[in-house]
Amino acid sequence: MRREQVEQLVSQLAGDICAGLGLMLVDCTYRKSDRAWRILVRIDRVTGVSIDDCAEVSRQLDARLDEMDPIEHQYTLEVSSAGLSGLLKTDTDYQRFIGRPVELELNRPGKGARGRKSAATDAEVVVGKLLGLTPHCLTIENDQGAVEVPRQQVRRARPAVDFRGGGVTG
Repeated sequence: MRREQVEQLVSQLAGDICAGLGLMLVDCTYRKSDRAWRILVRIDRVTGVSIDDCAEVSRQLDARLDEMDPIEHQYTLEVSSAGLSGLLKTDTDYQRFIGRPVELELNRPGKGARGRKSAATDAEVVVGKLLGLTPHCLTIENDQGAVEVPRQQVRRARPAVDFRGGGVTG
């Protein structure tokens, strides 16, 4: 099987398994790294993913792949949480974070989206709960109320984390 076919098959299998466990499949990649093939499956859930969740998806997916035996060479299967460090890039990424805190780094300050300045980039940063999205706008709720941020102004978006010891902000 070609790499794209493996990714498509594993995504379908992992997606079905995740749906049965109340999880979301974030992505699936099949790559060669250091002369070894690796399937990496990333999963998520609004309430977070545990090690047991990753182990259960791995166990079920491994059993299905062993049963089907579609990959002709050795590979390593890894199932992990999407985590909090990943950037939000696609509509699917944003959809996963509706109702959860996000941090938006803007290309330039937006009207009505007053936030703090990022020391590293001197860019405007808006933090708040993601309420919704359209093709042109993200709606964030913060201490200013509901704020609409044009998507073309978003330089970088990521889950918001409070590094002062409070965990995820919100």
